[in-house]
Amino acid sequence: MANNNLDPNIGKDTQFQSGNKAAMVGRKGGIASGEAKRERKDMRYFAKVVLDELVKDKKSGAELPTRYAALKSVLKKVLKEGDHNALKTLAQLAGELPKDASNDVVINVTYNGVTKEAQDALDDL
Repeated sequence: MANNNLDPNIGKDTQFQSGNKAAMVGRKGGIASGEAKRERKDMRYFAKVVLDELVKDKKSGAELPTRYAALKSVLKKVLKEGDHNALKTLAQLAGELPKDASNDVVINVTYNGVTKEAQDALDDL
């Protein structure tokens, strides 16, 4: 006994694309997606390599990984220039803010004075 409930349009072209053409386009999209994923993976790898390279600190002469020199630069912008975006970046890196925090985030900073040791460290920046 034949099943009469089957869709009569199965296998026919739709108003958008034929089934075969849709499969070909989907395949191309899948290949492009894989290439993009591999490219992002390579970029993450090279970014990690760059961050692990050593740079010489101008004042102390010590060799620091690039990631620490970059953090030092961000901290300098926060403390010396009062850069709110740099403060937000530093808070995100420290895990104090979610990575996808909106621009409307308020960061409360309490200033209780600077100790002699902290002032000396700031002067070294």
